[in-house]
Amino acid sequence: MGCFIVKEDTNSYKFALESFEEFFGVPKTVMTDQDPALKLAISEKWPFTTHLFCIFHIYRNIQKKIAQLLGKKNEKFLKEFSHIQRIDNVKEFEKEWSNFVASYCDEDTENSKSENGEDDLIQEIQLVKDNESSSFEEVLMEEEDVSAILDLCDNKQKLKNYLCHLYKSCKSWAKCYTFQHFGAGK
Repeated sequence: MGCFIVKEDTNSYKFALESFEEFFGVPKTVMTDQDPALKLAISEKWPFTTHLFCIFHIYRNIQKKIAQLLGKKNEKFLKEFSHIQRIDNVKEFEKEWSNFVASYCDEDTENSKSENGEDDLIQEIQLVKDNESSSFEEVLMEEEDVSAILDLCDNKQKLKNYLCHLYKSCKSWAKCYTFQHFGAGK
């Protein structure tokens, strides 16, 4: 069934759900994208309906929101995510998810000098600036390195935040949690 709505807000979605319900009744399972207004409308109108998330939309959101952060690792990330999403054992899923997040969010940056790479490079730049024999180009190069590291750290935090957000809804997309819900019919 399809429905045209003017706005993608909770009230419009509630209207669409009411219309659906008139024709078909309340479904046991529904699969949608992760639209927050739609999630709220479903939870309010159909509190006993299992709400699953479409994996196609999750992949599309990954490409929209974090592919740029991943850079060259994007293809590898997608393959690993696909593997984890298809795991059918909860304990194995949880273990693999933890390793997955750690592998993309907790690894050290290549340019850091120690555990506090940002601070070390900032201090190093200050020393270079203070040293009269250093050239302006050396200072610029060091500042670019710090900027790249800070961007990388910001990217890791953004990635970690996105993966945390994704994990919070894993019971709606991970096979180990969703396989028991029949998605066809009422």
